[in-house]
Amino acid sequence: MAKERFNRTKPHCNLGIFGDTKHKTALIAAISKVFGSSSPANSSNIEFETEKRHYTITIQTNINDFIKNYVTGGIKIDAAIFTVSGTNALSSQDRENILLAQQTGLNKIVVFMDDVDIPIYDITTIKAIGIRNILSEFGFDANKTPFIYGDTNGVLNGVKRWEDEIVKLMKTCDDYFPLPESDKNKPFLMPIEDIFVITGRGTVVTGRVERGIVHIADTVERVGLRETASFLVTGIEMFRKLLDEAQPGDNVGVLLRGAQKTDFARGMVLAAPGSIFAHTDFEAEIYLLKKEEGGRSTPIIKGYRPQFFFRTIDVTGTVQLLDGLSTVTPGSTAKIKVKLILPIAMEVGTRFAIREGGRTVACGVVTKIPSTTINSSFLMTVKDSFVITGRGVVASGIVERGTVHMNDRVKCSGSTNVFTITSITVGGKNVEEANKGDNVGLLLRGASKEDVSPGSVLCSAK
Repeated sequence: MAKERFNRTKPHCNLGIFGDTKHKTALIAAISKVFGSSSPANSSNIEFETEKRHYTITIQTNINDFIKNYVTGGIKIDAAIFTVSGTNALSSQDRENILLAQQTGLNKIVVFMDDVDIPIYDITTIKAIGIRNILSEFGFDANKTPFIYGDTNGVLNGVKRWEDEIVKLMKTCDDYFPLPESDKNKPFLMPIEDIFVITGRGTVVTGRVERGIVHIADTVERVGLRETASFLVTGIEMFRKLLDEAQPGDNVGVLLRGAQKTDFARGMVLAAPGSIFAHTDFEAEIYLLKKEEGGRSTPIIKGYRPQFFFRTIDVTGTVQLLDGLSTVTPGSTAKIKVKLILPIAMEVGTRFAIREGGRTVACGVVTKIPSTTINSSFLMTVKDSFVITGRGVVASGIVERGTVHMNDRVKCSGSTNVFTITSITVGGKNVEEANKGDNVGLLLRGASKEDVSPGSVLCSAK
């Protein structure tokens, strides 16, 4: 059966739900019932639309995964609802969830008080006052924060009064939260979360587009964990609907020509060619969480060897303290130098978490990457190719990265064959080398047209 095409007519927003597992799950189920989520069964994402926006909720029922992904930015949140029982006293977990929302960078939140069908109005009123006090403590505008009172159990039982409150909740989100800033104009980047093989079609990698736009027929690079490789995008899907392009915030599957499942692993990224590189060495600034924030109770010292969580993967690394520090105590910041055991796609400004035994103990941001580790090797997407009898194949395109010289050896994506460049032309003239941005023709000795077809990627064989 032909797949439905996704129509992008409304702005997209990633909605986070904060609260204990019971009330988060109930609220997500209530929203899905009222707004008719079109997401597949057992999906980790809930998709629905209001009058003004298209929303996605990523389901995180495990508190450790929730903290890991939200605090580090592994899952982006544009807006958030804090859901809590209106009939129980304030708890330390309520405070922790508001702190968690604040740590993700949000400055606005909507509160949904559940179970108010049970007539304990004094407790509900007192708890609302307590929540406003905590919101003020963590920098939220408590006086302007909307509070919606409802009953998810009533929604699931079809009670119209409580269904109307869910509609009111989402209308409040539409009106209270500003539209998220667009990252469309930045180079494409998507962390890989999972890999599937579709019989008869090829390999699909899934993830949430972090920035930029990717189109069908674009060339993308696989970056991280192994040597960088290039692939051609032949299909894009979101919620089992076809797209011509994917934008920031979209949770998509990307079909890649010539790819095998073994070519990919969680922790890699798909990216625009030459836009990001994999590194093992970097400098960073970190904040070590206090014990009250779920962090360590003891300082860290030189040689500290924790797990560094980048986007979708934990990688072990060794820490060296900078600025003459011998220890870093919980609740303080520090500059560090790190060496990872595996190369990870990163750039200045990339955020990460430091973890011990599945627990987040620090957050950080990359501040410096040694220039000697940056990959500047040749890369070019082939736009056209033709055969010169007795000499080889000419591949034409624009150099996307690095420099290429006469007699350099290059290879093509998806192939182990290596070819020698015997002629380079730029603007109809023979030259000894071509640089990034040049529109070139490369004569490849020993290649056939099948080896170098339009859409394939040439890169250095070094």
